[in-house]
Amino acid sequence: MSYFSSMTSTESIRRLYAAVADGDAAAAAAHLAPDAVLHIPGDNPLAGDHAGRVAILEVLARVRAGGEQIELIDVLAGREHTAAYCRVRMDGPGGSAGSDGLDNSTVHLFRMAGDRIGEAWFHNRDQAAVDAHWKAAAR
Repeated sequence: MSYFSSMTSTESIRRLYAAVADGDAAAAAAHLAPDAVLHIPGDNPLAGDHAGRVAILEVLARVRAGGEQIELIDVLAGREHTAAYCRVRMDGPGGSAGSDGLDNSTVHLFRMAGDRIGEAWFHNRDQAAVDAHWKAAAR
C-alpha cells in the first residue's frame, strides 16, 4: 500500500495547501499527477492552462512570491471531485492592501486521479479584481 492510497482526497488537498504555504515544492508536487492541468480563468498574466507538475509549480511559486495568502476555509469531497473553498488575499504592488490589492473568495475545483490531483479549475468570486491585481503586479 502506498503512502497516497491511505489518504483521502480531503487530506491530500489540505496537505497540498500546507505545502504551498510553506513553499515546499517537492511536497506540493507529490499531490499532483504528472500530467495534471491547472486552468486559471481571466484576462491576466496567469490566465490559461498550465499542464504538468513543473508548469503548475511555477505558477504556484509566482503567486506565493507575489505575497498571496490563502486561507483554506473548507474542503468538500465527492467520489471523483474535491473542492477547496478559500479566501485569497494579496497586497497591491506598492505593498498596500488598498490600491490593486486583493481579497477574493474562491473555489478551487479538483478532479482527482486516484489520490492525486489530475485537473484543477479556479473559480473566483470577483474575477475583475483578480485580473486588475495581476495586471498591476505585472507592470
